[in-house]
Amino acid sequence: MTRAILIISLLMLLTVSVLPLPTLAAEAPADCGHSISGIPNPTKFCTLKDLFIAVIQLFLAGLAFIGTFMFMYGGFLFLTSAGMSDRIEKAKETLFWSTIGILIALGSWLFVKTILSIGTAGTFGGA
Repeated sequence: MTRAILIISLLMLLTVSVLPLPTLAAEAPADCGHSISGIPNPTKFCTLKDLFIAVIQLFLAGLAFIGTFMFMYGGFLFLTSAGMSDRIEKAKETLFWSTIGILIALGSWLFVKTILSIGTAGTFGGA
């Protein structure tokens, strides 16, 4: 029974994470004002930095979804513990470690954002 719930949850996670992709792909390409040998830019990213930021944002959106799912799973474990202390402890650990994971993800996002802002503000950066 537990394995079936896990498989269904993973399939739902996969479905929800894949459904927004056509929407992202439907955006119009950016006109950066330059092309290589007359070939227009087919992507919406003008620089490698723009691509890097988009990948980070997609990764953080996935982490937000996984964090929300883990909170829901921890709450589900807590609600279905039926007063058993081992199940309550497992639910508390799930909620605790999902919180730690989200804090680490937010910290890494802040670190990358800081590095990008320092890198683009210097003499070697862009604008």
